[in-house]
Amino acid sequence: MLPWGAMRSRAPIVAGLVVSSLLAACGRDAPPARGGAGASAGAASVDRSSPDVVWKAAHAALADGDLARLRPYLTPAGELRLSRDLEAWRALLVDPATGPRVATRVKLPDDPTARAAAQAALATGDAAALLRVYVASEPRAPWAPLPTRTGADGDRVDLEVPAHGGETRPVRLVRTDDGWRIDRLAL
Repeated sequence: MLPWGAMRSRAPIVAGLVVSSLLAACGRDAPPARGGAGASAGAASVDRSSPDVVWKAAHAALADGDLARLRPYLTPAGELRLSRDLEAWRALLVDPATGPRVATRVKLPDDPTARAAAQAALATGDAAALLRVYVASEPRAPWAPLPTRTGADGDRVDLEVPAHGGETRPVRLVRTDDGWRIDRLAL
């Protein structure tokens, strides 16, 4: 055991190592930086110049089930809503009362490895993995420009996106300090 004086002199080093370890461990699933001094070079290269540009890029990421590519186009509130929607969808599937009925509409992959990954996603609730399972079970229509409704202030655009079975899903884009982002993305 080290004397108190020796431990106290090493405290800043230990604290720095603990903090850097925690940041590295937590950073794997954390959303990317949202601009400003801490933004990464990848985040700075994201084009958010117009609602059309954002929706086209986000649609491609969504069609691939790629949450990492989708995140830079979401507001924090939009990302939270998407995570909650995915968790609610997962809860329906794993619930003993609703699961069997809902699960008949979810197509799991035929490949055993992909099927195991999908089942693990449903078991763990990992948002990125859940998005891949969701998109595989309900593929997106090809991208097409959509008619928009712009808010009175010009800082909001609403879209109605075609979905499975002739339904439409609302998407809301908002102008932020660093360009346009998706604030609402109904699955």
